[in-house]
Amino acid sequence: MLTSNHLDRNDWVFTGILFSLLLVYIIGLPVDVMNIDAAQYAAMALEMQQTGSYLQVFEQGRDYLDKPPLLFWLSAIALSILGEYDWVYKLPSVLFAALAAYSLYRFALLYYSNLIARLSVIVFLSSQALFLMNNDIRTDNLLMGSCMLAIWQIASYIKGSSGKMALVWAGLGIGLGMLAKGPLGLIFPALAFFPVWFIQRKWSLIFKWEWLIVLLLASIVISPMCYGLYTQFDLHPDKVVNGKTGVSGLYFYFWEQSFGRITGESTWSNNTGPFFFLHTYLWAFLPWVFFLIPALISIWNKRTEQKEWYALSGFLLIFLALSMSRYKLPHYIYLTLPLSALFVARYIAENSNSLKSRFITFTSYSYPLLAFIFCGIIWIYIFPPEALFSISIFALSLILLLIVYFKLKDPVWNPVLLLAGISVCLNIVMNAWFYPELLKYQSSSMAMKYAVENGWNKEHIRRWNTNASALHFYAGGPIEALDTINDRTHLPLLVYTDEDGKLQLEKDFETELIQTFEDFAVTRLNPVFLRETSRSEATKPYYLIKLNSNSYE
Repeated sequence: MLTSNHLDRNDWVFTGILFSLLLVYIIGLPVDVMNIDAAQYAAMALEMQQTGSYLQVFEQGRDYLDKPPLLFWLSAIALSILGEYDWVYKLPSVLFAALAAYSLYRFALLYYSNLIARLSVIVFLSSQALFLMNNDIRTDNLLMGSCMLAIWQIASYIKGSSGKMALVWAGLGIGLGMLAKGPLGLIFPALAFFPVWFIQRKWSLIFKWEWLIVLLLASIVISPMCYGLYTQFDLHPDKVVNGKTGVSGLYFYFWEQSFGRITGESTWSNNTGPFFFLHTYLWAFLPWVFFLIPALISIWNKRTEQKEWYALSGFLLIFLALSMSRYKLPHYIYLTLPLSALFVARYIAENSNSLKSRFITFTSYSYPLLAFIFCGIIWIYIFPPEALFSISIFALSLILLLIVYFKLKDPVWNPVLLLAGISVCLNIVMNAWFYPELLKYQSSSMAMKYAVENGWNKEHIRRWNTNASALHFYAGGPIEALDTINDRTHLPLLVYTDEDGKLQLEKDFETELIQTFEDFAVTRLNPVFLRETSRSEATKPYYLIKLNSNSYE
């Protein structure tokens, strides 16, 4: 196995890859927020910032009971300080991804070499799901960063590397994780440690009274949310929430939203099988997924030499628990990516000088080939560039990568540099070209940006026959549905609508077509849309229509 001294001679490689990854994430910050979830959360954060209602959460003025409020709180605060921009909404989540990377690094240092700790960070940050997570922002970055903070601090405390202050940070991490995505913020760190201690019969660790401090601090952190849920829902059983009355916000948060998906009490189900997350990993953990199974086998084969079992326990048990849910989406499993990165980093560091390095070398060359093919498909069939800017940036990045790669000649860092570097090149294309071109077909954001740029404010904008979340964020606040009776006294108005709505408005008002936009659900790509020659078959027209006067006057 290579030591940390080996890495010290190549600090510049680690720093260079890290800086390149940071650059890719920065390029992705200004990319429009995507319908449905990311745009919905962004609009809710903006509404929270404008109304000042932080404890009771609303969506377009209606009671909201689904996700915990941490994402809304942090994004609302950021929007109030830095301005109402899409990159500001994303910033807290990106910072929590950085917290996850730092916590992973410090956790790895407790048990492994500096080399493995640094490799873990690179593997984690260059995983394909991380690039996607920092564009299509949801609650998962907050959960992942909070849980990794808690795992690092608990491990540091039991190892004797830090004092009681680690318990404070662990309580904060668990509390923030619960504010991000419910009880999972407590369950994930618990599954990393308590099953291991139980199997090893370390009763003194299981029954440490200090864990009560962690739970108390976590309870304090989540108490504002609990108060908000109680006053918004539990005190008003007559409210109709999600089609039901007598709804308890606290019960929903602590049980139904999480455990109810396993027990069947929750009505949410999308008929995903138990192996859904296995094939999710095939793309989410690219380019490192090829190493994951050999890495897990290596851990089992060397089980008598293991320095810690916490990472494996947390990874496997949370993977199994999430796989039991009746409702699954790909981003649910992103929580396990930091621990997967640690497994792969160990495998590469421990096998780079052995015969197994042939497998590492083969994989290192296979992924670049796939990436080149994918970029070629983008430029030739999906979004052909009108200028050579996109291709030039990719080519320059690739040339620089190859120069460094052939000059380095290091058994560990060469494959890591190549794979992480290709991920950087690929996602420069995605963030600087593919996503901006794709989001030209998210008509709700394009229409509202057009309206605002041409002097319309949200008080004079309406929606008709549609309610896309991006409308509300890019218009600067909630957009009301057109009231065809009362709004006749507020003309002129600008209305965003679809084809059916346009025909209906033309019957009742004197209208003026301002702009037409092609629309597609950008998070649900299909072959018909992706082919430039058939794209028009997959898109629908949406319109900005000016209502000048009542046609019956």
